[in-house]
Amino acid sequence: MSSRIGASIAAGVVAGVVFGMMMHMMTAPTPDGGSMPVIAMVGQIIGSPTVAAGWAYHLFNSAIIGAIFGWLLGNRVRGYASALGWGAAYGFAWWIVGGLVLMPMLLGMPAFAPLTMPPMRMVAIGSLVGHLIYGLILGGVFAWLHERRCVCIDMLECVSLSRVESWPLARARSAGRPNPKRRRSSTISKNGSRNRAKSLR
Repeated sequence: MSSRIGASIAAGVVAGVVFGMMMHMMTAPTPDGGSMPVIAMVGQIIGSPTVAAGWAYHLFNSAIIGAIFGWLLGNRVRGYASALGWGAAYGFAWWIVGGLVLMPMLLGMPAFAPLTMPPMRMVAIGSLVGHLIYGLILGGVFAWLHERRCVCIDMLECVSLSRVESWPLARARSAGRPNPKRRRSSTISKNGSRNRAKSLR
């Protein structure tokens, strides 16, 4: 569990950096008729409408959302295809929960305001694309990190999950089942010792 959560947090931060760069380039209309970077609007949620505050709050949320992905869906990931599929679905869900409900309400607007207010509709579309990209990167990086964590077979052997036939087999080996290669080498050494003893006679 802890390794899965750790991998999902790291994947969430990586995906958050990409999504944050998109929001850094996107602009949103302001009540006075001007515009501001979307990432600065994110900072406005915590009372500081600046790019730096927006980045800090966004990356914090990215790590938390990544951890939730590992907790809820990490055990459903069986490879890159399922990771990308679950990641895209997860990103879409967060677009609805975060982009259309929570963020507008935290900014003093009604839920789904980005869809109902014409000046904000392009922001809503950009947010949808950003959340989907976030989810895809989150799932892909999570699968890459989780597959390459090491499973200790015993005190002297450690193999990568990407080189074993399946995760259940790796768990069975790590549970203490005998290693066929070691058994074979032990048998060969015993036979060799017997042959040498016969030759000495």
